[in-house]
Amino acid sequence: MLMRNFYGVLILLMCFLLACNVTKDTELEEALQATPSTEQSTPNQMLSYDQIKNLSTEEQWKHLSPKRRNYLRENPDLYPKFKEMIAANPTMEEVQQTPRVPNNTNQQTTNAKESPLAIPSSERTPEQWWAIFSERRKAYMRKHPEKYPEYEKFLKEE
Repeated sequence: MLMRNFYGVLILLMCFLLACNVTKDTELEEALQATPSTEQSTPNQMLSYDQIKNLSTEEQWKHLSPKRRNYLRENPDLYPKFKEMIAANPTMEEVQQTPRVPNNTNQQTTNAKESPLAIPSSERTPEQWWAIFSERRKAYMRKHPEKYPEYEKFLKEE
């Protein structure tokens, strides 16, 4: 009797899950049908791959960035499907440059000269090496001073 109730509950649960899944699919289909058509989308709007592949070549061309269209004008053989669009619009477009953050090289060069890392590793002294070692490495070296005789004075100091 108990097993029969168990199977009955299991079957009801499966029917409920199946009904929820069917409802979810129909809601998804309705949502997809309610989305605006690709013809109403603006050229700068991000589209999914499925939406782009359903567009005509002209619509795809309009959705490309000016930088990408200029690249295709310079290399028309890369995508033959755009050759007609390139022929119809041969003039290069002006591409807006993103503003660059000014780089303060004077400050970087002075810091780089002071940094032990600015010196080639073959020319570094034990003092310069010690300055760039991590605390974990220094602790290991303190536990094994016999392996690092050139760093004896640093190992005894701390």
